Amino acid sequence: MRVRGFLKTMRKEDGKQVVQEQDTKTVIQQPAVKKGYKRKTLVDDFRAIVAQGDLQELQKVFQRCDINAYDTFTKNNALSFYGLSKEAILWLVEQGCNLNYVGRWGKTPLHYQASYRGSHLALFLSLGANVQQDDQGDTPMHVAASNFMVEHVRELLFAGAKVRKKNHSGETPLEEMLVRADGLHLPEVVEIAELLLQHGEYIRKKMKVSVERIGKDVEFYRCDPTACDEAALQIQEATDEALRKLYRIFHVKPVEKRTRMKSGECVVVQSNQWQQQYQELWELLVPASGAAETLQGEVLRITGKLSYELLDNGGMNWDREYQRMVQAMKRYISIGNGFTQEELQEVHEILSACIGGRGGEGMRRLCECTVDWILRNPDLIPLGSSSYKR
Repeated sequence: MRVRGFLKTMRKEDGKQVVQEQDTKTVIQQPAVKKGYKRKTLVDDFRAIVAQGDLQELQKVFQRCDINAYDTFTKNNALSFYGLSKEAILWLVEQGCNLNYVGRWGKTPLHYQASYRGSHLALFLSLGANVQQDDQGDTPMHVAASNFMVEHVRELLFAGAKVRKKNHSGETPLEEMLVRADGLHLPEVVEIAELLLQHGEYIRKKMKVSVERIGKDVEFYRCDPTACDEAALQIQEATDEALRKLYRIFHVKPVEKRTRMKSGECVVVQSNQWQQQYQELWELLVPASGAAETLQGEVLRITGKLSYELLDNGGMNWDREYQRMVQAMKRYISIGNGFTQEELQEVHEILSACIGGRGGEGMRRLCECTVDWILRNPDLIPLGSSSYKR
């Protein structure tokens, strides 16, 4: 009797356990939805909704999303998006959207708005957005200056932004802008430089070095007046005027204008080491884009392109055009007062090793051989047509 009673008890306990396990599985499979729950991340098409400019559509998003819901990539809230209207900004702030929300990389909405042309940066500042540093130490002033946003720089200065605050690279907004500047934005660079210097920044040696580098870049990419249209010549004229102002502001000696040698002329270098000779020849013979006019310039250009592709890109862009360049290089290097058979064989082996985007270890030697070949053939030879497009 006792055994039977015990077994009955066990069967009852087993039955309760099965019910409990089934109940547990049910709970796991169908979690309860919290009342009033809203998404923590913005909808995937939020950028497109902002671009539409429809405030009602934007408001509908926040019926499903928390007012500080964030973008999955930047981890920042809606106020960081480009194209927000004034009405949308004011509505978001009124609803509790955080003006100083810190997302990925320590950036706030003000950092993003400072990089957008035409954004309502002044409105953000008037609403109380803080001018603070991100994880790289960049302030919104660094961002505005290095993106050449003149109007945003003015607005930040009016709001009391500091001009000598350094980022983690030890650069002030003016220093960072000059490091990043090129010939495309020189009028804006001049205007921003004047504004920052008027508001307490001062000239340092590092800035002078950057201005000299900008001058060299402008001269290297200077368009040929005989090959440029009217629009390109006007842009070049504006760039030259801005560059002259930049030289005056920072007391930098103007860089000599670049003279590219043409076929029929004789090339002469001043340096003794092949590395310096390579750079000197590059300045004399290689155009800013496209094939060189002379055979010597094209041999040098091909060497540079192969080196960059193999050493910097790891051969990831290697294609048939690179193959054709290699084959052309083998032909070019055999012309003129060329190498001995042994020297020619060495160059061919280096070039053959490049096939398929490999052989980067031979590029240094190839550059040295190229300089040697050019110096043995100083009378510039016209290139003619080429069989490749790169």
